Amino acid sequence: MYRLFIPLLVLASLNGCGTDDSDAISTSAAGPEAPRFTLLEAAATGIDFRNDLTEGPNTNILMYEYFYNGGGVAAADFNGDGLTDLYFTANMGENKLYLNEGNFRFRDVTAVSQTAGRPGPWKTGVAVADVNADGRPDLYLSYSGMLPPDKRRNQLFINGGTDGNGVPRFREAAAEYGLDAPAFTNQAYFFDYDGDGDLDALLLNHNPKAMPILNPEKTQQLLEVPDPERGLRLYRNDKLRFTDVTEEAGINGSALSYGLGVGLSDLDGDGDTDIYVSNDYEVPDYLYVNNGDGTFTDRLGEGMGHTSHFSMGSDIADVNNDGLPDIYTLDMLPADNARRKLLAADDNRSKHDLNLASGFHHQNMRNMLQLNQGDGTFAEIGQLAGVAATDWSWSALLSDLDNDGRKDLHVTNGYLRDYTNLDFIKYMEDFVARRGRLQRSDVLELLQEMPASEVSNYAFRNDGDLSFTDVTAQWGLQRPSNSNGALTVDLDNDGDLDLVVNNLNQPAFLYRNNTAEAHYLQLELQGASPNTASIGARVTLDFDDATQFQEFYPNRGYLSSGPQLLHFGLGARTRVPRLTVQWPGGGVQTLTDVAANQRLVLSESEATDSPPEVAATSPYFTPALAPVSFTPASTSLRDFDRQPLLPRQLSPGGPVFATGDLNADGREDLLIADAGNRPIQRYLQNANGTFTRGNLPTLDGDSEHRITTLEIADLNGDGSPDVYVGRGGYHALTAESPELADRALLNDGRGNFRVATDLLPDLITPTGAIAIHAAESGATHIFVGGHSLPGRYPAAAPSYLLRADGGGSYSRLSSPTLDALGMVTDAAWHDLDDDGSAELIVVGEWMPVTVFSLSGDEITNVTDQYFDASPRGWWTTLHLEDLNGDGRTDLVVGNEGTNNLYNVTSETPAVLSYADRDNNGSVDPLFSYYLDGKLYPDLTRDELLNQLSGQRSRFPNYRSYSPVTTEELQSGLPGEGRELTADRLETTLFLRQASGKFAPDPLPVQAQFAPVRTILTLDANGDGHRDMLLAGNETAARVRYGPADANTGVLLLGRGDGTFRYVPQAQSGLNLRGSVRAATRLGDHFLFGVGKSDVIAYQLTSS
Repeated sequence: MYRLFIPLLVLASLNGCGTDDSDAISTSAAGPEAPRFTLLEAAATGIDFRNDLTEGPNTNILMYEYFYNGGGVAAADFNGDGLTDLYFTANMGENKLYLNEGNFRFRDVTAVSQTAGRPGPWKTGVAVADVNADGRPDLYLSYSGMLPPDKRRNQLFINGGTDGNGVPRFREAAAEYGLDAPAFTNQAYFFDYDGDGDLDALLLNHNPKAMPILNPEKTQQLLEVPDPERGLRLYRNDKLRFTDVTEEAGINGSALSYGLGVGLSDLDGDGDTDIYVSNDYEVPDYLYVNNGDGTFTDRLGEGMGHTSHFSMGSDIADVNNDGLPDIYTLDMLPADNARRKLLAADDNRSKHDLNLASGFHHQNMRNMLQLNQGDGTFAEIGQLAGVAATDWSWSALLSDLDNDGRKDLHVTNGYLRDYTNLDFIKYMEDFVARRGRLQRSDVLELLQEMPASEVSNYAFRNDGDLSFTDVTAQWGLQRPSNSNGALTVDLDNDGDLDLVVNNLNQPAFLYRNNTAEAHYLQLELQGASPNTASIGARVTLDFDDATQFQEFYPNRGYLSSGPQLLHFGLGARTRVPRLTVQWPGGGVQTLTDVAANQRLVLSESEATDSPPEVAATSPYFTPALAPVSFTPASTSLRDFDRQPLLPRQLSPGGPVFATGDLNADGREDLLIADAGNRPIQRYLQNANGTFTRGNLPTLDGDSEHRITTLEIADLNGDGSPDVYVGRGGYHALTAESPELADRALLNDGRGNFRVATDLLPDLITPTGAIAIHAAESGATHIFVGGHSLPGRYPAAAPSYLLRADGGGSYSRLSSPTLDALGMVTDAAWHDLDDDGSAELIVVGEWMPVTVFSLSGDEITNVTDQYFDASPRGWWTTLHLEDLNGDGRTDLVVGNEGTNNLYNVTSETPAVLSYADRDNNGSVDPLFSYYLDGKLYPDLTRDELLNQLSGQRSRFPNYRSYSPVTTEELQSGLPGEGRELTADRLETTLFLRQASGKFAPDPLPVQAQFAPVRTILTLDANGDGHRDMLLAGNETAARVRYGPADANTGVLLLGRGDGTFRYVPQAQSGLNLRGSVRAATRLGDHFLFGVGKSDVIAYQLTSS
C-alpha cells in the first residue's frame, strides 16, 4: 500500500481513539453464451453476507490505513456431512457461518454455532485447522484496528461436534491455548515448523502506524527490538499450549512489520516447511528457509533479485509443472494506462537508494512471479508471464480452474477509494496547508474528495509455456467490485473448482464453475494425529510426459483458509499412472493406475513405502576459484540528474574482456578493462595455468569514462598482437571530451605495450563496438561503431571505417552510409556469400541487424540480400557460428528479452522519439509502447512538467493527462522530434536458409527472461552438438522498471538441428548474479565479468 507521508504527519494527532502437458485439452468456454463461471444470486444460494464499512470521523482510511483491506473466507466441512461449508469475516459487522445443504443452497447457522465473533471492529483473517487434534476443523479469528488491547485479542473457536440438527457447536478457547494475543493480527497460519508432529502457529501481525522515513542506523536499531503486538510471531505447540519462540527461531518480530500475506511451502525440497512473508511498504519481504533444527534463516537476498514493493497477498504453487513450488506476490500496478498515470507511481530513486543503504532488498511496484529454479534461487518472470499488473490486488489463487492440468490464476482487486490518486494527494496537501491543524470534521470533508472506484477482479488462463492469458471477461468474471479474500472450492462435488469472494460494501460473490469437458482427481488426506489434516503433505502425479505437484497448506487467498482437499485437473487423461503422497510424518504412499473423476480418501496410516531415493547427479558446471582477480570501478554519478527521461543509467558499464597470446609463448592471455582512468589489466598465462598480473600503459584522460571494447589484432603489420582500445561513456562527458578518442597499444612481441600516438586518427567519438578485418591480401579495415552522445541519448555518434594506409597509420574513409547508423553495440566481419570477401554485420540499440559489403574501400548496405525484413531491436551482442550443422553460418543476437511491460511485436513496436524540446542543450527522449492497442507515452505528468513546464496549461491536473496517447502528446510539444522504433525484443537465433537469407528460429523461453549481453558456445554434454550459454541482466534501469535479473546463466543444449533445450539451473549448476558484461573461456575455466563484482569462474564438471 502506498503511504501519504506528508498529510499523515498532520493527521497523526487525530489518531488515538480507538512445463507443457501434451494431453491438456482446450477448455475454453464456447463463447459469451456459455461462460466458465456463473454468478449465483444471494436469493438462490442463501448467502447474504456483506462486509459493509461505515465511514465516520474515527472510522476511515485517514485514521486507519488498513480500513479498506477487507475480510476473508474460510471453507471446510464443519459438520462432517461431506459438503464444504463457508465462513466469512466482516471488519465491522458480524461474521457468518453457512452450512452447505447441497445444490448451492446454504443455511446461516452463525448464531447457533456461536461463531459471529465479538461485536464491532476489527476482525480480519480466518484460519481453519484442527488445533486440538480431535479430527474436527476449528476456526481461528484474527483482530486488529486502532483499538484497545482487549478488543484486539484473537479468538479460537473449537469445534465441539454437531447438535441434533447437524449444526456444529463451537466454544471460544484462545486463552486456554495461549493464542489470545492482543496484537494487530491480519492472519494466523497453522503448520508443523519443527517436525514434532503437532501444529504450531504463526501470527502475521502488522504495524498500524505509518512507517517513518529512517536512516540506516535507526532502521537497524528498530529491527533489533522485538514487538509482540506488531511484529511477526511464531508460537510452538507445547502439548496444546502455545509458546512464543519468535526470536529463538530466528524470526524478526520487530515493529518494522507490515505483513499482508504468508506463503507456506517446502521451497527447497528438504522436507521442512519454509515461510515467505509479503510485507507492505518499504520493509522487504522475508524468505525464511527452515534449517530443520527449529530455526529459520532469511535467504531473500541470496534467493531473489528483487521483490514486490507493496507486497499484498501471495500464493505458492507449481505453475509450470516441473515439480517445484513457485511464488506469486501481488502489488498495486494498474493494468491500464489511465490509472497508471492517475495513481502514484514507484519511481523515487533517492528513496530506493536509502532503502538499499538500510539493508533492504530491491523492491518494485508490480506483481512478481518468482519461478523456483531448484537451486535455492528464483527467477522473477511476472512481466513475461503477463501477470505483473492487476491494480490494487489482494488475493492470489493459483488453481486449475478449467481442469486442463495447469494452474490458472485468480486475483481479487480493488480499493474502495483511490487513496493514491495524485489529484487527491495534491488537493489534500493544499487542504492541509490552508487549514493548518486539522479537526475531526475536516476528515469527513477530505473523504468526500477522495475518488471512489471499482475495478474488476482478474482471471488468467495458464497457457503452459510460462505465459498466462487474461480470460476475465471470457470466463464470466468481469464486473466491478472491491474484493479481498477469496477461495477456490468445489462446493457441489462435481469435480471443478467454484469461486467464493468477500467484497466490500456489496454481497459476496459465489461463482459456480461450469466446466464439464475435462477430467479431474481430488484427494482428501487424513493425517495421523495430532496433524489430522496432514498439513504439509506433498502430492505428485506422474505421467509419461508430465508431472503435477501440490502441497497441502490450507491458508490461501488472502485472510482466507481453504478446504481440506487437493484438486488436480487432468485434461483429457482418464487415469493417473503413478500418484505419490509424501506425508508430513515422513511416510510415503504410492498408488498406480488411479482412475480419474473421483474423490480419493487417503490415510497416513496406509503409508508403507520408504522415501524415494534421489539419484545423485552432477551439474554441468561447478563454481571454481577464478584464476584472475579484478574488481570493477564504481561511479557515484547519477545519469538521471542529467537526462531525467533516460530509460537506464548509462555510466555504469562493466568489465570488458579480450583474449589472445600476447607474449608469443603459445598460451592464451587475458586483458580486462572497465574505467578509462584505470590501467588495463594484463594477465599472462604461465605454464602451470596460473596467471601473472600486470598493467598496460595508462591512457590519457582523467575524467570518468569507460573502456567500452578491447580488440586484439596486429594493427601495424609487425606480426605481433596489438590492442585497439575503444573508449566511450556518459558520465560528465561532452561530445568534445578528449577521453572519447580511441587509442592503440602496440606490442613489442614479448607482451610489453606502448601507447601509439600516431597510429589512429584523433577522432573524438563514443565507441560502442570495434570489428577489425585483416584481409589476406589488401589493407586492414577497422569498423568503429559509434554509440550515444553524452548528455544527448539516444542521439548517436557517427560510425566510421578506418583503413591502414601502409605508412604505419590509419585514416578515416568517407562512408556516408555509416554516419547515421545508430547506437552500435557489436559488429563482426564474416564472409557470408563465400566470395572471399568478408561482409560486416552490425547490431545496436533501436537498430535493425544490418549487413554491409566491402569492395575496395567502398562499403554498401546489403541487408536486403540477407533478411526479408531485418527486425529492429535493442540488440546487445552478436555471435556467428554454424549451429545446425548445415555448413552455413548462423547468427545469435542478444536482446532485451520479453520480461517487461512493453508488449513489443512487429505490429506494436516500442517507439523512442527525441529532440531538445526545451532548448537547453539536452535531448529529451520520449519512450512509448502499446497498451490495449494504443501507443502511450511512458513518462508521467510530473516528468513531463519537470522537463517542459509550458505543458502545464495543456494538462492542469493528472486526470487530464491520464488518457493522453503519444500522438496527442506530441501534437502539442515544441520542436521536431526524430523517431526510433524496435519491433523485436527477443534474443534471437537467425538460421541461414538455403536461399542465403536469415530467418528467426525460436529459442527456449528462458532465453527471454532478461537482457542477454554475452553469448558463449561450447559442447557441454559431449554429444558433438554446439550448445549455448547466455548471460546478461540489467540492474541500472529506472526504479519503476526495476532490475531485469532473471538470467542466472542460461545453458541451452543443442540438438544439432538448430533447436535447443533449456537446462534447469539445478542441473546446469550456474548461478550468475548481477549484470554480466563479459564472458570468455580460458583453458578449463569459463570466466564472467560482472558489474560491482570480482570475476566469477566456473568449470565444466567433466573437465
